[in-house]
Amino acid sequence: MLQAYLTGARQIEFKEVEVPEPGPGEVVIRVEFSLTCGTDLKVYKTGKHAKLKITGPFGHEYTGVVVKRGEGVNKFEVGDRVFGVNTAPCFECRYCKRGLYNHCESIFDEMVIGTYAEFVKIPARVVKTNLFKRPDNLVGVVAPFIEPLSAVIHGV
Repeated sequence: MLQAYLTGARQIEFKEVEVPEPGPGEVVIRVEFSLTCGTDLKVYKTGKHAKLKITGPFGHEYTGVVVKRGEGVNKFEVGDRVFGVNTAPCFECRYCKRGLYNHCESIFDEMVIGTYAEFVKIPARVVKTNLFKRPDNLVGVVAPFIEPLSAVIHGV
């Protein structure tokens, strides 16, 4: 499959890579839509991000269809249309135990990255907490806005 990789400031290459396989608790989706947000634009322009590996897969706001599911995934079936947020809290660190999930010490440890691709693997933590079935009345191109919209709502 083709995967967009950020290789430096203002440099994106498309690489042929294997379709990911889900591990326990994970799903693989066929990406239908992926957005470009302000963070993507800043990372593209500068080639830098405190939490993202450069060079590496690019894109993190998505919607798609489940094509494979790992052992233990019961919440989703192959064929389900889904959308979600790119990270999820651990619920174990000192901040999560206080309900401050946005301060989770390991929130970037299991993140969805690489949605500028045909398929992407959704990590178990995100599948469990921040992956959602897309209702029929939610248009696919609108669904990826969940991540930036949630950031704005929580900010307000």
